[in-house]
Amino acid sequence: MKVFIKLLIFLVFPVLLLISGVVPVNQRLIVLLIMILGIVVMAIIERVPVQTLGFRVDNLKEAIIPYGVFTVLGVLFLVGLSFGLNKQPLPNWWTLIHLQWLFLPISAFQEFGYRAYFQTKLQKTVNPYLAIFIITILYSGMHILWKNPLVLAMSFFGGLGWGYLWYKHPNFYLISLSHSILNFLAVYLGFFPKI
Repeated sequence: MKVFIKLLIFLVFPVLLLISGVVPVNQRLIVLLIMILGIVVMAIIERVPVQTLGFRVDNLKEAIIPYGVFTVLGVLFLVGLSFGLNKQPLPNWWTLIHLQWLFLPISAFQEFGYRAYFQTKLQKTVNPYLAIFIITILYSGMHILWKNPLVLAMSFFGGLGWGYLWYKHPNFYLISLSHSILNFLAVYLGFFPKI
């Protein structure tokens, strides 16, 4: 039960504050940083082993192919969808701070909070597939800030894929790299409108 209360406090409540306008949407990065800092503090207080959080190299050999295949399929899907929807890459993308380097820590922060900490905890409490589904709903729910059904759908299916990969091959380095690549490409191809 404690894990569900923590989910509400750290993954649901901050998003509700942003959606309701109590906290301005342009402060979402600060909210994400506070969320992650709180989750890191919880992990430290609970003495969660770093290997449990996916900071490991012992499974790199077995995990690199599934993460690589998922990422390549994601890239192909995004590129194909951008052609199908006649999306144009962002002009002067190198001038946007998000596409310079911000996508790397944002992707890693999201993976730490949603999958490394909370999905791992939930998998010990409920059926692992239910844990994947719950975390996917919360992860894609965070993307409601963009008010775009396509963004919600992409984050949902991406979340399901990463959730399954995390369940089978928990590796923080690979999941963060995969998320970073697909995050960069989705923003570069213009799927994420400015909010």
